Amino acid sequence: MLNQIVYSVGSGNLLPLGQLIDGVGVIGQNTLIERRNRIPTNDVQTNVIDGLTPPNVFADVRPHIEAIELQLGYTMEWGGGFESAGVGRQSLGRQMPLSFGTMLVITVLLLGKLRQTAAIWTVVPMAINAVARGLLFSGLAFSLTGLLG
Repeated sequence: MLNQIVYSVGSGNLLPLGQLIDGVGVIGQNTLIERRNRIPTNDVQTNVIDGLTPPNVFADVRPHIEAIELQLGYTMEWGGGFESAGVGRQSLGRQMPLSFGTMLVITVLLLGKLRQTAAIWTVVPMAINAVARGLLFSGLAFSLTGLLG
């Protein structure tokens, strides 16, 4: 590479590159600095083995990861599915009272009597209990989708 012929403006001649420079070095550099809220971050990503669910694996792995001692100035945050589920639960928690209230009003307007409405709405806790037991017996995770159902 140092034998490559280049034009030298100073001498007006063609010279080998080795006469113009001392050498060529390769230095690795970070070409991309990932940021989250304008703070440089290191992201760690994983995949779940077939047959396991992400919430179960997360529950097993989380205490081990959080036991890692961080250097001064470093913090650790959980993102990905855990963060998305937390945001979804918060949003759902804010909307749930309004949703139940609207459904209750619609039920009263459709049936025209509070007694029939009360009889129907006493089944709701039993349905939630049945869904939770069904997910428990099937081994599936009680995810945001299960909560919505």
